[in-house]
Amino acid sequence: MSVMSQKEVPIVSVVIPTRNAALYVRETILSVLGQTLTDLELIIVDNGSTDDTAEVVNSTIAAYGDRKITFFSREDRGLCASLNEGLALSLGKYFAYVGADDIWDDDKLEIQVAELEKTGFAAAYSDCRVIDADGNFVSRYAEQYAYHGGDIYHDLVWSRFQPASPTNLFRRETLESVGGFDQSQIWEDRDLWIRIAKDNKVVYTERPLASYRVHSNNCSTANLDGMYEYAIQVLDAAIARDPSLAAHRPRLRADIDAFLAGAYYEKLQMSAARRYALKALLKRPSSRMAWRTLVLSFLGAAGVSRLREYSRART
Repeated sequence: MSVMSQKEVPIVSVVIPTRNAALYVRETILSVLGQTLTDLELIIVDNGSTDDTAEVVNSTIAAYGDRKITFFSREDRGLCASLNEGLALSLGKYFAYVGADDIWDDDKLEIQVAELEKTGFAAAYSDCRVIDADGNFVSRYAEQYAYHGGDIYHDLVWSRFQPASPTNLFRRETLESVGGFDQSQIWEDRDLWIRIAKDNKVVYTERPLASYRVHSNNCSTANLDGMYEYAIQVLDAAIARDPSLAAHRPRLRADIDAFLAGAYYEKLQMSAARRYALKALLKRPSSRMAWRTLVLSFLGAAGVSRLREYSRART
């Protein structure tokens, strides 16, 4: 373990969970340490990497002896366990985490902390770019989803959208009050956002403040069927906490189908996108997301790629 500490309590604590991320983790670390808001601590938790992740991390942070950085490696205990470890070690008023292959804009934290200080809301997120393995721009999440701030509980439950993971920032006291990250689940974000949004408002920033990298080793994008099972698990947990949702379970399942159709569409896997869109429409014929995905899927991967290029050119 290497630890560099300072006496002051930082305003933001940032956790980077890593596993076999040697190709990308340096860029992620630099995007955190390059924030215009410098009053932060960084905690990096490695989950049993078998590549050169530890060497890359140590060489990257070696030049930052004046910053509060903690790095340790241990066996793989899962993503949620790593985030809870980071939360327990951290001191900041606000808490954020970022995947070891994703990138923050340099003013992400400055913008979001200012908004949370002004509003007193529980959490913040923003639009997000999608980039490929080489860092090239692919799309923006808001092209697909109608994001907004304030009360987003029913939008989350009904799978209208999901805040992009790299854009998160949470008020620590709220995060702790809902029990942190559920270690019984394979992924961390959907369940946590639903628990927070149930009784709290959140801030949304229209400008993308982070980039989510899509590549062959992504845990979620490489296993969309696993993400589907996770979404059902999260839905069952949400119904257990909020029994008023039970009567809507068939329609809620349809919206999960529609959401997964959109995820396959983003990956240009049009046959799978159509399959899940049709499953959603059989359960809920009025699903706008399913209809949109179904119609656009017939453009094919090449047609959607051209549409994206046209949209980028206009912006």
